[in-house]
Amino acid sequence: MTTAQSTWGRMARNLHWFMAALLILQWITGNWDDLLGVRFHVSLGLIVLLLALFRLFWRITHQAPTRVAAPTLPDRIAGAVHVLFYLVMIALPITGMIWRQAREKVIDLFGLFTLPQFIEPSKALAKQMHDVHEIGAYVFLALFALHVLGVLKRVLVDKDDTLKRMWG
Repeated sequence: MTTAQSTWGRMARNLHWFMAALLILQWITGNWDDLLGVRFHVSLGLIVLLLALFRLFWRITHQAPTRVAAPTLPDRIAGAVHVLFYLVMIALPITGMIWRQAREKVIDLFGLFTLPQFIEPSKALAKQMHDVHEIGAYVFLALFALHVLGVLKRVLVDKDDTLKRMWG
């Protein structure tokens, strides 16, 4: 992306919307108790982790669209929410994997390959990671709500071009 662009590049936009869909699907499947749902959730978690790391790399190496005004307090809040989003998108899959391996459960990607066991079985660690993972899921939900409310404020109250910049 050049510094003169007013919208996010195609890759950034595609990653944003694809990750949004994956994360919503993760929230839904995270509440399924059947084996197929859990395995799907775990497999999606691996994909989320890889895409989040790629997305972070992309964000660091590609400039954001130029702003016409200095950042305001809502801009700074939005920036903090985005940083927290990245942390949660990376932390949730990691805590989920540690939780699963601490319970001696297999981690595989849609049955294609299995990750090696890198965590010793531990009920205490499993409990801690479960709690962190669950709290992280609610933090994600709160961040998602803040993000959507922030976009709605910008579009409906401020009447700015936020959505246009994300749709291209």
